[in-house]
Amino acid sequence: MKQILIAIACSDQKVSAQLAHMLCELTKYGIDRNVNIQSVFFPDDAMFCMSKNEVFNLAHCKKHDAVLFMPSDIQCCESVILDVLLSDDDAIAIQSDQNDTMSMNFLKLSEKVVNDLWESNVEVNYRETKVKNICEHSFSNGIYLDEGTVLYNKIIELGYQVRVNVDMSSNE
Repeated sequence: MKQILIAIACSDQKVSAQLAHMLCELTKYGIDRNVNIQSVFFPDDAMFCMSKNEVFNLAHCKKHDAVLFMPSDIQCCESVILDVLLSDDDAIAIQSDQNDTMSMNFLKLSEKVVNDLWESNVEVNYRETKVKNICEHSFSNGIYLDEGTVLYNKIIELGYQVRVNVDMSSNE
């Protein structure tokens, strides 16, 4: 049975009825197709990077076949998300509506990418748990790099291509 982890960032610590319905539909789809879809929620707060690192820890340790990071206010139909989840692509992001850049707010990664990120990053302690410091902020030549840019660069440095799904967009 294929194992998929959906990690949902909740900025207001609430879940809309629309999102709950979408997760229900995704779960039913998975049951019908021998895919176990599990969801976790994490706060979109000051410790956002470390919360994502906890999700990477879960995905790696439980050996999920893929992990999907997405915001709680995602606006798209279930079929597009299902196509992304079941895609053979190792990394898929979406186009950001704001400035024509790639959004790392919605990101699907295969088990292979998760494992390579896990092996290539240092271990840190966070909330009495050891996690890998995969998501982090950084600087390059005096320029601030947000966690999405740093993560994207890490994925590229590992030799993966991040496919942009043009059927979706983000209102970041």
